[in-house]
Amino acid sequence: MRNKFLILCFLVVILGITGCETKTEPIQQDKPAVQENEEGASEEIDEITIEEIDKGIRLSLKEKWKRPITYFTTWENDDVVTFLYEHFKGDLQKNELFRLDLKNKKLDKLLEVEGDLWNGAFDPVSEKFVYSIGLEELYVKDLHDESRKIMDNVNWYNMSPDHQYIVLSANSKQYLYHVKTDHLIETELIPEMDYIFSNLVADWNIDSIHISSIPNGQGSLLNVIDARENKLAAGIDLKDAIISYPKWSPDGKHLAFLVQSPEYSEYIFEQPELYFLMSDKIGILNIETHATEYISLDEQLIVKSLQWKSDSKGLFFETASIDSCKKIMDSELENKEISVTVQYMEIGKDIKAVLDFVKKIQYTDVYSSVFPLDLINDDFIYSGYFDDKEYLMKRNIENEKIDVLYEEIGYIDSWCSLENLILFSTSSGVYHIDQSFNVDLIYDTSEYTDIPLISPNCNQLMITHESEDENYLEFITLDEYKH
Repeated sequence: MRNKFLILCFLVVILGITGCETKTEPIQQDKPAVQENEEGASEEIDEITIEEIDKGIRLSLKEKWKRPITYFTTWENDDVVTFLYEHFKGDLQKNELFRLDLKNKKLDKLLEVEGDLWNGAFDPVSEKFVYSIGLEELYVKDLHDESRKIMDNVNWYNMSPDHQYIVLSANSKQYLYHVKTDHLIETELIPEMDYIFSNLVADWNIDSIHISSIPNGQGSLLNVIDARENKLAAGIDLKDAIISYPKWSPDGKHLAFLVQSPEYSEYIFEQPELYFLMSDKIGILNIETHATEYISLDEQLIVKSLQWKSDSKGLFFETASIDSCKKIMDSELENKEISVTVQYMEIGKDIKAVLDFVKKIQYTDVYSSVFPLDLINDDFIYSGYFDDKEYLMKRNIENEKIDVLYEEIGYIDSWCSLENLILFSTSSGVYHIDQSFNVDLIYDTSEYTDIPLISPNCNQLMITHESEDENYLEFITLDEYKH
């Protein structure tokens, strides 16, 4: 999705596949999974067969899925996952929600809904499934009742990360819906906005309580809304300055945003499909204390949106000198270049320059050849795109030495970094980085087109494979890579 600020709201479909060799030891060879019905009698799940494999389990599916199963996946905890199996049985589309207990190797079918689903999510607390048929009809269904329509004429809706709350816009009004209590209330705190700008006016924090909202999509106001109380938790009004690109930290404790002061109001990347305000300040709001810290840059402007470090300790951002920004604005060249610096700022500490490179500004995009991934002590880890190849790189910010960790790594889809563990996935497979920065391909998926899914705590790997001969899911434990 695009708006004047170049807010791109991607509907990310994370696909999963397998290319690893596995030793299969059937739990129920050529037999369907079994669950108990409400009377306690066993009931076969004839679409799915469970087998034990090396380091995990495999679910073989009789029918091809309509959309990759990882599209509607919820990790309830490290050992329990729910997923939606969309497939056709003859001309009939079936949408079946399953819960898989990985520890006990137990599969249960929770519910089934009809129709061509647009989106959906399962709330494991209330055990309700919220979904939309098309974009305009929003429904809810629990494990035992029929589906019930929540609202007609829905313009857009955003679901909280824990799937317990929904903010939605319908019939020129905005609402908050609590899934567990089935409670729907109108809210005046969130403005009416076209769906392509909905993340500007209603962006959920990971705590599933707070929502950041720029009321007019742009301007001097930034609000933080308490969705449970339907009240304003914090508000920022910078009068003549313009706020853009608010970003919640992964741990939900801070909200960072860019600030463009009035004297820089002309500094804009402005071309068809592109509208980015170069900013001279960063604001960081502490969600607990509501205190806001502002960091001013010296003779530099920020030329790319903020990116939080995965551990929430600081931010990556790109800067360029004011003079070079002005030259870019004044230039009539279709393809332009500008020298930029990747900076890192740990909250409450000084800014560090971690890498210099040349950024291309093309007719329809601000193209970057550097994508920050992590900062481990003094080692900056990033993917770099050079000479039509993508590399995994490391630069030590003290001695300025640059090392290529892996050549032709491809696009990095997910990056899972814990204290003693780094895993990431690409179209070619799943990789592990050890403490000496050695990179190993641990699962090769290069023969397939889908990308594996790593669970939030780096404990499980979910891989899907679809071919003319077989369709299956694999869940593989990653415990051996934890030091």
